[in-house]
Amino acid sequence: MIKGFLRNIFFFILIELLCLQSLFLAQYSRGDSALVNTTFEREFDKNILLGYLSSKEYPKVVAGLLSISHSADTTFVDQIIKLDFDTYGNYIAFALGQIGPSSVSIEFLLKELSLLNTSVVQKSIFDALGKIGNQQTLDTLIKNYLSNSIPNEDGISIALANFNVRGIQSTNRKELTVLKNEITTDPFYAEKTIEALYALYRIGPDESFKDDLINTLYLSDFHDKAVLIKQYSLGSLRKIKYFPNDFSLLKELLRNNDWRIRTEAVKVACFYNFTNEDELSFFLSLLKDENPNVARQCAISLRSLSLNNDLKTFLKNDITDRLENSGTYTSNTAGELFISFTSLFPTEIFVAVQKYEKRIKPKYFYTAFSENSVNPERNLDYLLNKNLNASLPDKIEILNALLSLQTHLPANIILQESILGFIASHSAPLISIASEGIDSILIDLNKDKIKEIILSQIHTHLNESNYSESIISLALLANKTDRQFYQALLSELEKSELYSIKKWIMNERGIKVHLEKPSIKFDEIWQNAFRYNGVRIITNKGNFEIQFAPEVSPISVGNFCYLASRNFFDNLIFHRVVPNFVIQTGDPDGTGWGGSGYEIVSECSPIEFDEGNVGMASSGKDTESSQWFVMHNKFPHLNGRYSNFGRITSGQNIVNIIDQDDYIISTQLLQ
Repeated sequence: MIKGFLRNIFFFILIELLCLQSLFLAQYSRGDSALVNTTFEREFDKNILLGYLSSKEYPKVVAGLLSISHSADTTFVDQIIKLDFDTYGNYIAFALGQIGPSSVSIEFLLKELSLLNTSVVQKSIFDALGKIGNQQTLDTLIKNYLSNSIPNEDGISIALANFNVRGIQSTNRKELTVLKNEITTDPFYAEKTIEALYALYRIGPDESFKDDLINTLYLSDFHDKAVLIKQYSLGSLRKIKYFPNDFSLLKELLRNNDWRIRTEAVKVACFYNFTNEDELSFFLSLLKDENPNVARQCAISLRSLSLNNDLKTFLKNDITDRLENSGTYTSNTAGELFISFTSLFPTEIFVAVQKYEKRIKPKYFYTAFSENSVNPERNLDYLLNKNLNASLPDKIEILNALLSLQTHLPANIILQESILGFIASHSAPLISIASEGIDSILIDLNKDKIKEIILSQIHTHLNESNYSESIISLALLANKTDRQFYQALLSELEKSELYSIKKWIMNERGIKVHLEKPSIKFDEIWQNAFRYNGVRIITNKGNFEIQFAPEVSPISVGNFCYLASRNFFDNLIFHRVVPNFVIQTGDPDGTGWGGSGYEIVSECSPIEFDEGNVGMASSGKDTESSQWFVMHNKFPHLNGRYSNFGRITSGQNIVNIIDQDDYIISTQLLQ
């Protein structure tokens, strides 16, 4: 009997491994030009796609499912669910979850969920239901879970997280009951615990989870899942603004060998009740951490500290000394330290600006002013004076600071004219930020002028892809200004040649319009899709290498190689670095708003975003261009929402020490 049981366990594990392996088998190949082209052109030719689904070849069926998953066309559902679920379960569930809500899809997935599937397939089903299910679906899943009527519950937490992203929650927060059941310190159930802690972090715990979360922090670092378990637990503690009065635990976390744990620890340390200078000094020592991202995060966390008067005086003197010696810190750590100083001691801002003006990057001064309201008139004068000769990245920070002054200076004509001037500028990010940040008082006082600016900007930039977000921001501003004017404006926007704008109009009006093809030719992308195995990224911090995944993202890979072969990425900065999340680059403007001048289709796949995965940045579906990011860690909310086109094969240690404004020297495509 025992032998039979062990044999069944072995068979089950074997099936699990085969399912995992199937996720990485070749799907797209060089022979799939017509299939990829119909995806690239956003035509989704049914004859081609259904031909792939009817193929008896596993890679072709999967390639067809991947292409259909990009289509947002639920008329494919009937054909998808006819496929053999035992063979294609992962990709069937993925495709159904990607193309959008359908009662047929939901019913089909719920039926499959009631069967005994492998964990890998079951997770795919839960993931899909979380993406397309409705309130009734969520209630059904929770009810069945609590009544133990689901044969395999692996993945329930991911479903709950996906529902939450879409704003769907159960009454009385029953999700939390499910998640509490899923969290355990038993190593055998580590994966389930990680998923539950991640979902809890996204949904937000209540105080009943305190003990559960604290218990996970005592896990040995030899536990192979300790980093993920601890990071999500620390994130959840941060959500409830709590850390226990246990300095030995905090100290252990702050000196953890893994920089990612130290990063999460400094984020939550601001909720610890520091009682003496020694404790606070130990925390401040992280400002000199060997990893620049930990040091920068420590500087950011300082502004959230709540201290007694004596410790606050100690901290003021300590930060002052550090700013005096700011040259011994990275420029970003010094800058964040300055912002924290002026946040904790707001009346000191102008003295601090004058004292450290030559030591701190200007953008940090402007960010500090956006959080300071001690003397708004003086702030306005300073910001407008600095705006005259500021770089574009600095102008963005100045604009954000000016927008924050609207509450304090509602009738100030100079402030109003300056904000309107940003909307009338020829800078895409400035147009968007000002259009979205302008308040209702300023709009009411300047309606005619705003409408005139909107019409002029749309006439000038209607077909420029780098302005697509700006055009949409202007349209939304038009809606706030005059509803009738907005409706007339939509008719003008229909004339745009940009896919992203036309798609936005479709969603806004609920109608279909003719969608333009991408401006870049397919052949230029396709000839590069399978040409190179990877790329070496040479940075000022060192090198890292990416292995491409054209089998799931041929357009993204081909686009990257097309740009890299033209030295597009040379000398571009990493304009966005979020410690223990991502590093991001690929913007020629260095602001996060620039691109290649054209957009490509999204290529989401079942490949998860884990440490070292490389994805295309976007502002929405099918708006990818040239910006890309590398993961520091596992964050499932990106799965199925961004194109995952490669993975770091060497140099993750370099990725982990790249700081904001570090830069790419050159790229070398590898065959």
